Amino acid sequence: MGAAVRLTLWMCCAMAFGTVTEGAMNDWSALYLKDVAKASAQLAPMGIAVVSGVMVLARLFADGWRGRWGTGPSSAPAAHWPGSGWRSPC
Repeated sequence: MGAAVRLTLWMCCAMAFGTVTEGAMNDWSALYLKDVAKASAQLAPMGIAVVSGVMVLARLFADGWRGRWGTGPSSAPAAHWPGSGWRSPC
């Protein structure tokens, strides 16, 4: 198998897993806020709005941030924040 085919397969897998992850965030954010974070019924649907808003911001500005600061500094906060254990005060 050639290098181009392997690269294409890796890109397809990355896109598939990214789509699954984004869909899971959209599907489960309101349930997480309601059941785990014990947010009110009025606040829980805001999880979907926040996830969607952040995705729009990332898609609009991430390439510019990467070009300005490089790959590491622009992606490190996004990688570390979810794993840091930071919880919303909701």
